[in-house]
Amino acid sequence: MTMTLDLRTLMAALENASDLELLQLRTAVAHLLASPRRVLAIRQRLNIGMPIECWSARDQQIHRGRIAQFKPDQVLIHREAGGHVWVEYAALVVDGLPAVPAPAARPTLTRADFQPGDTVGFEGRDLIQHIGTIVRMNPKTASVACPEGVWRVSYALLHRVVEV
Repeated sequence: MTMTLDLRTLMAALENASDLELLQLRTAVAHLLASPRRVLAIRQRLNIGMPIECWSARDQQIHRGRIAQFKPDQVLIHREAGGHVWVEYAALVVDGLPAVPAPAARPTLTRADFQPGDTVGFEGRDLIQHIGTIVRMNPKTASVACPEGVWRVSYALLHRVVEV
């Protein structure tokens, strides 16, 4: 359900709210916008270099640009008009973007498929791809040394990286 929000009408309706009610509303909205489920649903539809529109709270207008970098809670946009800006995922206009395609089924890998020294990759909780080397094998997880540090990762989440 798409709903057009008229900020002037909303502001007029909130004029009679108490300060406490406004604070409670702000807190509730902040929690909704920061929900990992919402952020993940948006993040999965985005790629570096992709053209995108974003809403600016500063001038309350939509701006066009390209995605340059991701953080867990923000995206760096290089604006067509010049400059760059970090925006929250909720500020991106994603209505016209294609839906996330269903991932291709891949075989589940187990401990027997790996050995120490193998180069592997995995997607972290922040949706960033990490590549490293298996340094230790535990019964349920492998310790993978990456440039960012050592991660303990389930074998089912790992994939082989072919070095060229």
